[in-house]
Amino acid sequence: VLATEGALGLRLCANIANTAWASYPDVLLNVGEVTGPAVSRVVANVPEQVALVGFGISTSDSFFWVDDPGACVQNASGSAFSSLFSPTDAGLAVVVAGAPEDADLTLCYSFGLASAPRHYANVRLNVSEVRAPAEVTAVAGVPKEVTFAGAGLAGGDTAFWVPSVDA
Repeated sequence: VLATEGALGLRLCANIANTAWASYPDVLLNVGEVTGPAVSRVVANVPEQVALVGFGISTSDSFFWVDDPGACVQNASGSAFSSLFSPTDAGLAVVVAGAPEDADLTLCYSFGLASAPRHYANVRLNVSEVRAPAEVTAVAGVPKEVTFAGAGLAGGDTAFWVPSVDA
């Protein structure tokens, strides 16, 4: 069987020895496929839930993100970044950890326990990071411009200040 796209609950229809086509409602095929994350950008070293999109995705599957497609074949040697499944109200999500800034990651995914990891080159996750001065001093009531550096920053990005828990 070579299915070209994911689907759940495909029913077998067969023509045996040139007889009429017969439907076999109890013979089902589920075709697993990951079509993407619901978001395509995460922040480095910040646990963030990323919902996977596709067919047949379950908590019994295994996967990892790589910045080198060859690591998928080698089963995550060296350039793989861990992800953990986490239930959410919206469904199944993953937490990406340990990815370097400005990484362009692709997905290696195994459906169930028996399948080898498949590299999904089109399922991408970009990693951003914000770097700023360690401390900025501002005067109340006086506008202050702060320049941020980092990876993956773009015009229109927004930020705000919150009280430090260490203060």
